Amino acid sequence: MFRLLASIALTSLALLGLACGSDEAKEGGALTTPDLSARLAGTIPAVAPADQQAYRLSIRGRSIVQETCGYDAEVAVAECTGGRFALNPPPTSEDPSCIVGLDKSLPVFILCSDQGGNQKFYEIKA
Repeated sequence: MFRLLASIALTSLALLGLACGSDEAKEGGALTTPDLSARLAGTIPAVAPADQQAYRLSIRGRSIVQETCGYDAEVAVAECTGGRFALNPPPTSEDPSCIVGLDKSLPVFILCSDQGGNQKFYEIKA
């Protein structure tokens, strides 16, 4: 009789655990990581010119408005006014801050900098 009660109790606990378990992993919640291609969907390429100084000079004198962007280091995407921009190559600093340069409300470049004063331009390839 004791074995029967113990077996029923263990089975009940197992079923209760399954019933109360989180569905987050099944529904794409916090326990799963979305596919990288899905996270990059809809981004606009922004490529760092090889000659940073020449690029800086090429945009000098334009009426550029600068606005702060968010930055997602996991996928190297700057989220700015005018869109989400995939930075290539990604900034190498640990915690970069980025801005978007807008000319007549159109994004022209992303500029990321770090605490050490290092900066990198990214030309938007829309």
